[in-house]
Amino acid sequence: MNTCVTTKQGPIQGGLSQDGNTVIFKGVPYAQPPVGELRFRRPQEHDPWTEPLDCTAFSARCPQAELASMEFYGKEFYDVMIPPWNEDCLYLNIWTPAGADSDSKLPVLFWIHGGAFMHGCGTEKEFDGEGYAKKGVVLVTINYRVNAFGFFAHPDLEKENPQGVSGNYGILDQIFALKWVRENIGAFGGDPDKITLSGQSAGCMSVQAIISSPLSKGMMRGAILQSGGGIQALHETPDKEQLWETSRKLMTYLGVSTVEELRRVPAEKLRDGAYAVQGPSLSWSPHVDGWLLPDTTDRLAERGEIHDIAYMIGSTGDDIGGQSLLQEAGTRWCENQLKLGRRPCYFYLFNRKLPGDNAGAFHSSELWYEFETLDRCWRPWEGCDWELAKAVSGYWANFVKTGDPNGEGLPTITYLYNEGTGHQQIGEALQQMWGQLGATVTLESQEWATFLNTRKNGDYQVARNGWLGDYNDPISFLDMWITGGGNNDAQWSNAEFDSLIKQIKSSGDAEARMEMMHQAEDIIFDEWMLCPIYYYVDIYMAQQNLENLSTSPLGFKFFMNASNGTDTLKVCTGPDPDTIDPALNSAVDGGTMIDHAFEGLYTVAYGTTPTPGQAESVEISEDGLTYTFHLREGLKWSDGTPLTAHDFVYSWQRAVDPATGADYAYMFECIAGYTEAINGEEYVAPAADASSASTSESAAESVSASTSESASTSAAA
Repeated sequence: MNTCVTTKQGPIQGGLSQDGNTVIFKGVPYAQPPVGELRFRRPQEHDPWTEPLDCTAFSARCPQAELASMEFYGKEFYDVMIPPWNEDCLYLNIWTPAGADSDSKLPVLFWIHGGAFMHGCGTEKEFDGEGYAKKGVVLVTINYRVNAFGFFAHPDLEKENPQGVSGNYGILDQIFALKWVRENIGAFGGDPDKITLSGQSAGCMSVQAIISSPLSKGMMRGAILQSGGGIQALHETPDKEQLWETSRKLMTYLGVSTVEELRRVPAEKLRDGAYAVQGPSLSWSPHVDGWLLPDTTDRLAERGEIHDIAYMIGSTGDDIGGQSLLQEAGTRWCENQLKLGRRPCYFYLFNRKLPGDNAGAFHSSELWYEFETLDRCWRPWEGCDWELAKAVSGYWANFVKTGDPNGEGLPTITYLYNEGTGHQQIGEALQQMWGQLGATVTLESQEWATFLNTRKNGDYQVARNGWLGDYNDPISFLDMWITGGGNNDAQWSNAEFDSLIKQIKSSGDAEARMEMMHQAEDIIFDEWMLCPIYYYVDIYMAQQNLENLSTSPLGFKFFMNASNGTDTLKVCTGPDPDTIDPALNSAVDGGTMIDHAFEGLYTVAYGTTPTPGQAESVEISEDGLTYTFHLREGLKWSDGTPLTAHDFVYSWQRAVDPATGADYAYMFECIAGYTEAINGEEYVAPAADASSASTSESAAESVSASTSESASTSAAA
């Protein structure tokens, strides 16, 4: 494995990664040190050398603040592996697969760091190219001049420049480094015609500036814009007058009157001044100079005057300005490319809320996954994070290789469904659609009972789940996903979601409930725990002379009052139910059978209107919290045993008893006595006689047990 490579300037000596699979070249000079008379000038080609240059240690970063002291990002990215700063800082780093040579022609990812154009470097701890090298991609990271060192602009500097411009030195550094890579990357196994630019935040704005500049035309074949790009994104490109004003403030602050005086100011003093005069926005940044940038990046993009290359653009769920700002900017970018008739533009949204704090999917959170460097971070990663990192880095690598993030090397997804009509077709449709995105999907079918157990145990990647609401209210679909819920086979947990569901269930304000339910839905979809596919369409056949057959909005068929003019009515209710135990059933087929085999306090007659069943009548208190049912005379069990109000009490207590294992037991939580029942204790309703029972409105409509004797059963909620 050759760790010595000859560049156009001279030979350099790199080192091997710990596993020996990657050759790493650190601190490779790509330009002359921008010091002395070269301060505030375009980068210059480095002097050649003859002896191998030791490139096994990272170089200094460009002059900037001490990053480790930054409140949030200091801990996140800068607490270790950050070299000291020095004005001599124009260096780059290369990771390439061991054994790669000039015949390898590997794709190249050219990475530009962020940092608000004020700080940052190509050696932050989240940046590492071993993951890319293992995927057959050469990674290059660079340093470039930041703050005043990189963007100071002044009329006197324009006079000494043949192009009559000043500033933008940081972007010129990037383009100069890109030119160096094109000239030399072949010796490292890379292909100069397969370079993709990528950057995040200010790095993204840098990429957008480069692809908007005529100086870089033909130098790359793709670009990835992360959290800073798009049309009308974070920062509008300023004109030179705005930069001049900031630059004049700096000179006043430092007590100098000429550029030559400013060139002699010590680097530390100049750095401190750059921070002292910066405004609330990006005071030091690329600007329209008529040469490097002919116009604002927005207008250039809208007119189609940016480079016609492959693009991928996106942001994070809790990004700067909220999800919508950069998401909409990226969407506009893609739509504009489509309008111009250019090649497809790929959009991503990174929504994983990182564990360890409440920062969520914050600005730059995808970097850990993109570079597969989770092991360098303090966060308590979960198993899904490592899998996500493989997926994200796979998308990025695929884009670098082909201009399309959806390609080979992505994880295989197994879609689990149960045997039954239509489920296989849905799986095949998903397999086809996801396959068009480059995902490999395998299908697995299981018998119903086995499928339920597999899903409940969480032993799946993606599983089908069908649901009919238990009652006509959206909460029927939402309360399935509470922590520890009997139907929460995803084993998902979110404290904020749980709190919302609890508030929804206790609120009588229809408008407030609906708003909270929308909030709960947003939480589900922000975390991508659930992906709705379609709504059930109920198809059934019935004889033309059939009368009084009714179907509820929940899908249940009621044929107890149906007739067809004969003595015999043949009805198919579907497959054999798993159970007809009212407490244990959780399926529509079983529910239909139970509805016809049992009669509760209420029943559903023709027209689906709930009417008293075993209850002769019901009285509802003014506050709507207490229901008093008066039972019909002479009610008996099938063996002739009299039914009592206590039989209802028993049925409710059995349903919530943990030993029963009822999936829907939690739905009885709103009934007075629930806590006592699950603890095996007796609940005595206030001001109730010995024949009273406790229930609620929802329970009264759904519990399928029977009472008898003429007694009043009081329901206290």
